[in-house]
Amino acid sequence: MAGAPSQEMYLDGVGPLAVERPEHPDQVSELVREAAARHASVFPLGGGTLLDYGLPPVCTGYICDLTGLNRLVEYPAADMTVTVQAGRTLAQLQEILQERGQWLPIDVPLPQRTTLGGALATNLPGPRRYGYGTWRDYVLGMVVVNDRGELTRSGGRVVKNVAGYDLHKLHIGALGTLGVIVEVTLKVRPLPQHNALLCWRCSERTLANFLDTVHRSQTRPVTVTVINKTAAHWCQAAPLWPESDQYLVFIGFEEKTSSVAWQREQICRELAQVPESELVHEWTAAAGSALWQWFADFPVLPSAKVSFRANVLPSQTSFMLQSCRHLGEIGVVAHAGTGTIYGHWLDVTESALVEQVRKLRDTLSALNRVSAEAAPASGRLILLRCPRAWKTPQLVWGEPAADQLLQHKVKQAFDPQNRFNAGRFPAGW
Repeated sequence: MAGAPSQEMYLDGVGPLAVERPEHPDQVSELVREAAARHASVFPLGGGTLLDYGLPPVCTGYICDLTGLNRLVEYPAADMTVTVQAGRTLAQLQEILQERGQWLPIDVPLPQRTTLGGALATNLPGPRRYGYGTWRDYVLGMVVVNDRGELTRSGGRVVKNVAGYDLHKLHIGALGTLGVIVEVTLKVRPLPQHNALLCWRCSERTLANFLDTVHRSQTRPVTVTVINKTAAHWCQAAPLWPESDQYLVFIGFEEKTSSVAWQREQICRELAQVPESELVHEWTAAAGSALWQWFADFPVLPSAKVSFRANVLPSQTSFMLQSCRHLGEIGVVAHAGTGTIYGHWLDVTESALVEQVRKLRDTLSALNRVSAEAAPASGRLILLRCPRAWKTPQLVWGEPAADQLLQHKVKQAFDPQNRFNAGRFPAGW
């Protein structure tokens, strides 16, 4: 065991659970072996920004606070890779990279608190996903503690590593249910010379046409983010507030200075042909950094009572936004380039929530049926947060996914004793 627990805490209303704070991967291994001997569960913990995500634990055990594993293991900047322990925050990692003119172009909520391991486990797409991709595009290798307390390695520390299977990618988005991530190797990119963030006001009637024009554009934005009137008030984007039937569309570019300038002029020419839309503001360089981060932080809005994430085809974004207009006072931020939509209710009753979530999932089901012949149907809605007393597997995760059997087989292969985050994932894992 990694020393006596310094405190106890509740996890989504379950507890109190003993908190262990290992400072070395071997201590994590020892903790897992001790939990196995006591038939207890292990709950990995990072910055604690998404403690409400998922179902409540189904058993007691140990919380493994990984913030003590924050060492920079290796940083060969010339190779554009970095190896770091999973308890380091994203803000700390970015500071180190920026000293060498590099960065990791992945947005995470609250980077001053969010740890690398926590960001990988929850895998919430941010605004820059459209231009730069996902965590799976940057993770080269991992060290993970398995259910027997063994340190297992997959991938490597070089970009052209081709040996073995990419087993580490199974841990991305697995909510810590397959093992404890203790170390990660990532590839990084050069910092862009310049950035620009342009804001258009667009009517509901022409939003689909507006977004189609952006998708057909000769430019290559790194983000296309749409927010409704309620969300605009929350981010205090005055005087940019739209009317009730309008949206704000933010288009961002990051590249060489000359390339950003050309793309800015080009997108303005193309969007000038879309009726009922107008360019209302733009930020350059660091001026818009707070707004970029607000988009990334939106999934964990602290004042929200209920939060959701929906995934649709990018072409279906405008229809989903229109559907959200009939669900009460709801703030929505949609990353239209990737079809990722986040929404919050600040105040809603349980019965109203159940009905509104049902309506949204019915809409997604209808969209999936329409798009099934043209593209793989992937529309899905999950709750990121709601009162614990309301949580059921159906409300939080929806109906079982088509690949549920495969997910069960993966869980059985990696954690047959249900040692990690027991009960928090779909179907009570």
